[in-house]
Order: sequence, then C-alpha cells, then structure tokens
Amino acid sequence: MYRVIIADDEASIRQGIRKILQRFAPQWELVGDAEDGDAAMREIVRLQPDLVILDYRMPGLTGIECCERIAAEAPHIHRILLTAYQEFQLAKQAIGCGVAAFITKPLDRGELLQTLDKVAQTIDQERSERARLDALQQSLRAAPLAEKLYYRHFRSGQDDREPAEQSELSLEQLLHGNGEEADAIGQQRSAPDAPLLQRVQQFVSESLADGVSLQSVADRFGMNASYFSRRFKYETGRNFVVFLKECRMERAKKLIEQSEHSLQEISELIGYADLKHFYRVFKEHTSYSPSEYKKRHS
Repeated sequence: MYRVIIADDEASIRQGIRKILQRFAPQWELVGDAEDGDAAMREIVRLQPDLVILDYRMPGLTGIECCERIAAEAPHIHRILLTAYQEFQLAKQAIGCGVAAFITKPLDRGELLQTLDKVAQTIDQERSERARLDALQQSLRAAPLAEKLYYRHFRSGQDDREPAEQSELSLEQLLHGNGEEADAIGQQRSAPDAPLLQRVQQFVSESLADGVSLQSVADRFGMNASYFSRRFKYETGRNFVVFLKECRMERAKKLIEQSEHSLQEISELIGYADLKHFYRVFKEHTSYSPSEYKKRHS
C-alpha cells in the first residue's frame, strides 16, 4: 500500500481524485486532504505520506512553496503538481523543487494513473534499498572499522557503486583482512571532496535560469539523486535544497543591485516562474521585499 494526501482548493477535484483512487488504484490509500497550502503542510507533517498531490494555486502557501518545504524537510515524500497553466518556466521551477510529475488540468484519468504507477515503482525501489541499507547498518554497528571503511568510500566517491554496494564492499574488505585500507582508515578520515563541491557550486550558479534541481545536478555528476543528496549533506552539513534556494537569493540580490533587469526578469533568471512566489521567498531570506531592497541599494 501507498499513502497519499490531496491538496486542492476545489472540492470537485479532491472528490474526483478520491473516486479514481478507490475504483482504479486501490493500492493508494487516501490518508488526508486539504483545501489550502497551510493545512496541507500540517497534514503532511502529521501523516508523513508517500505522495502528495498538490494544486499549484491554492490559498495560503502555493503548491510550489509546499514542494520547496517538503524538499527541505521531508525529501522522501514524493510530489505531483496539478495546474491549469501550461508554462514551460513553471514546469522547470516545479522540477527544481523535486516534483515527480507536472499534470495540467482538466485532469486526465489515464495520465494520473500512469503517473501513480511510475511513482509506485520508485517508492518500491526506495523501500528495497532502504531495507538493504538497514540490514547493512545492523552489521556495521557491530563492526566499527567496517563503518569507517564505508564512509571512506562514501566520501571519496572512488567508484560508481551505490551506497549499499559500497557498504558491502567495506564489510568484505574487513572480513578478508584488507590491512592496508584498514590501517589508512585507522590513521585518518579522508578530507571533504573540495573539487567536487566547487564543480557543483559552479554548475548550480550557471544553471539557475534553466530550472536546476537535485536530479539535474546528480545526473550532471553521474550519481544517483539520493546518494548525491546524502553525500552533499555529509560533506557540507547543509541540505541541497536549502543551498539551492540560498544561491537563487544571492543571485537575485546581485541582479537587483545592478538595476539592469525588471523584477519579473530577475525572477525568471533565478528559476522562479511566479513573481509572487519570488517576492515571498526573497522577503523570507532578506526581511525586505525585492522592491524595498532595490530602493535601499539604488
């Protein structure tokens, strides 16, 4: 079973999706619904579903703003965004917030069911990997040296294995007496991969207007998205989605100070299709609206 929450200010849409799930996708359990973004976030935090289906325009927090918060606070929760707006820039922004699918209204039942099938497959893969990692972690707790070997491979990225495969490699090295590797780990842990972090920062900086996202950055550097997310946080102590938002705000401040672009243009140049959303995020970050910030630096 998979657990889902629906958030849409139109009762007919919520009821329509409910009926589709009951009749054609009974494996999806509707555990909650909401008619505005603020109520949706309360339900998401309380119920921790596998998936949230969100309308783009809702009272309170918009669907995009909800997706940003979910990406920062509970990235394991998948997101589908509903909208009546067929805007390429909006789609790019949705992808940048980790949205699994972008579905336009009026809602097509076949498209929704196909999207749910794809999300279910992804959830199954994640559950399988999580179970595998949990079993490996149980073994690692009983073998501190193996845990250090795992982190060496995890941090250095010296091969293309996924984290679970790297953990297995660490255990094998311990069990087969890889003394050279073990001695090196015993002396010191590897330093953060500064060159990789610099390349990531440069790529993000150059790709803000193109809807850069966790997935696009992971693809660029040949990594699984979940592995890249864990590695980035391990190396920097920061959530990648928070880092991405900070990059956007710092770029916005520089563009405003230069006074060469309109605020609408600046919003699009940093990857935000919705000017209202840009205003809100900018004020949260700087305590000033973009207009106020522009006056202070003109």
